[in-house]
Amino acid sequence: MHFNEDTIDSLNRFAKNYRFNITYYYGYLVKFDKANICAISPHKILFSKNDINLLVLHYDDYMENENLYFVDGEKSPFTMVSIKRYIREYFKKNI
Repeated sequence: MHFNEDTIDSLNRFAKNYRFNITYYYGYLVKFDKANICAISPHKILFSKNDINLLVLHYDDYMENENLYFVDGEKSPFTMVSIKRYIREYFKKNI
């Protein structure tokens, strides 16, 4: 699966400004033999700082709105602006 380079650049600048470590795990398609279906494993973005981790899921081009980010336990998806705000607040509360 393709991971948009602009998204990576934006997140890398954000992580550098707030001194977060960031690791990307690229998503992939899972195809089932003898079936006309497949499953999507999303991109995973791991933010970490001071031994605290936050995993963010991102489907990129495979969603209707490719700019959505998902965090476990949160009901609504995030946009690029709101996920950055969420990450800052998450680490501020947990450090």
